[in-house]
Amino acid sequence: MDIREIKTKRAIYNAFMKMRSENTLEDIKVKALASEAEISKATFYLHYKDIYDLSEQLQKDLIREILSCVSDPALFLTSPRQSFIELEKTFHLQEDKVNTLFSGKQELRLAAILEQEIKEAVFKVRPELRDDLKTNVRLSYQILGVFCSHYTNRKHFDPALVSKELIKLVESSN
Repeated sequence: MDIREIKTKRAIYNAFMKMRSENTLEDIKVKALASEAEISKATFYLHYKDIYDLSEQLQKDLIREILSCVSDPALFLTSPRQSFIELEKTFHLQEDKVNTLFSGKQELRLAAILEQEIKEAVFKVRPELRDDLKTNVRLSYQILGVFCSHYTNRKHFDPALVSKELIKLVESSN
């Protein structure tokens, strides 16, 4: 990627995050985003199909960035407790970005993208398990169960206490 493309993508990202923090995804128009980023609409369309494509790419990039902080993707299989602790720590550090990119109707996409990207990371290091039913079900259960429980309960209870309780559950399920 050359320097112009890096600067353009950075401008689009900054404009999108600013606009997204103030608006629903559905309310952001390419013309307004291009103006905010100080680029043409044509330049935007060189990089993205539409606002939804941009949002999806940024969501996946963020989840991949968060997952890159898990020391070993195989931990999701061998040590769910450790993977949860590492993942939670990184999510906390990226909380503002997560809340911005996955707010409103995009909230449900977080769990789906998280499951997809964790499985992809695990199967990259353990490709022989990609078509294993037990592994897939177990990963889905761990990822979606822990995520949904954490996300739902942190709204009503101290997030640190929710995390401690989830760690106990993860440990007892092994």
